[in-house]
Amino acid sequence: IATFFLFLLRHPLQAINGFKQNKMYLRNLKEQEVRSLAVECFDKQIQFDIKNTLLEEIRRRKSEGYKILLLSGSLPCLVEPMVKYVGADFMICSELELSDGKFTGNMTALHPYGHNKKILSELFCKKHGFDLQHACAYANEWADRFLLESVAEPVAVNPDDKLGKTAQKKKWRIVN
Repeated sequence: IATFFLFLLRHPLQAINGFKQNKMYLRNLKEQEVRSLAVECFDKQIQFDIKNTLLEEIRRRKSEGYKILLLSGSLPCLVEPMVKYVGADFMICSELELSDGKFTGNMTALHPYGHNKKILSELFCKKHGFDLQHACAYANEWADRFLLESVAEPVAVNPDDKLGKTAQKKKWRIVN
């Protein structure tokens, strides 16, 4: 487990983006141990990789009355410190099954990745009385294009190559 979090320290973007849908690498790991190491990983590395421009964007949006939802394929123990750090109001992340205090590796809800981010955002907005078509969304990878295409104001943040090209083509705002 220490090796896993050493990897996260060296590759924090994978931590924030999750490891896509495969969570079997967590099978039989103790929830408390993973939680403790995740907080340490956030404190030692991930928070320093969050660009000031993104923090400024979030502060500006909050001052305009927006509610901030962090939507990530990562585990709650990695997303929770991010929620506190950036001042988000809500989060949706990977939900994993536990058995006797250990992860089974099985997902218990729709995985927030790719097209599922759009679906989860629509469900969230319906539940909370928001209109996704009047929302703003920030994303950094090609898989997030479905969500970006469904909002009034899509923003590509330090995008991967494919998303960057799509953002330019569609004239979406790009924040680096």
